[in-house]
Amino acid sequence: MRNALTTLVFLFFSFVLIAQDSGVDKVTYMSGEVENGKIIKLDAENVYFLPDGASVTDTVPRTQIVKVVFANGKTQFFQPTQVSRVATTTPEERKGIIAILPFELKNKDFEGFDPEMSITIQKDCIELFEKMSKGYVIQNPDTTLARLRRGGVTVGNVTEILPADMARLLGAQFVSYGSVWIAENTSSKGDKNYFESENATAEDPNAARSNPSLTAKKFQTIVDLNVYNDMGEMAYTKVQESFWAVSDAYKLNLETIVKESPFVPKPKKPAPEPKKQ
Repeated sequence: MRNALTTLVFLFFSFVLIAQDSGVDKVTYMSGEVENGKIIKLDAENVYFLPDGASVTDTVPRTQIVKVVFANGKTQFFQPTQVSRVATTTPEERKGIIAILPFELKNKDFEGFDPEMSITIQKDCIELFEKMSKGYVIQNPDTTLARLRRGGVTVGNVTEILPADMARLLGAQFVSYGSVWIAENTSSKGDKNYFESENATAEDPNAARSNPSLTAKKFQTIVDLNVYNDMGEMAYTKVQESFWAVSDAYKLNLETIVKESPFVPKPKKPAPEPKKQ
């Protein structure tokens, strides 16, 4: 009992520290510079921003900002990158098509797009949508990347494009922006949620229970998915967090996120039995 209580206390303070570390807003300027701090207020013309370590709030015109990523993980776009209009499409052409963008990667040492890993996670997400969604066409990843290149967009700056512009560029009714956070955490194997990494896999995370007398690594994984329609409106948003002993546990989080999306039909509830007279 005492060991279980100690584990719970440790996990509680771990979550507190994580929350404190991520409790900053991030502003991306048109110059490409990213600055951490706190958004004090937004109005029709300006963003009032207090940079980390500063004592005076900056008044920044919205025209100088590409986007703001708030501490809760939500993103607000302000200015689109200059996107070629040659490849834009009509609403009829876009109807029923979902485009999944390469995923942004985040951890304590890196934030941005790794060309290989970002596209790998994109393809994993596409496979899940193809498997579970009904009534939609999931755009082929090669088509998505080709249209990005044709529009002058790279994997590294997809988050700088307004969702409505991105949907028109890609020829999709819905466009998905996603991010994955993976961080290593050393903790007791006595934690009931821990499974030995040499036996556990993303397909079978319950492969082996842990030995309470040992300690080992496990991974905190957070997947954030935001889907917009071609009017720039949020159609679905979900954040899923987990702790597993495998670095590709993001697949489990993605599966949960996709399954709960409005693009996947939900099982019908059985009709209630008539009451007996």
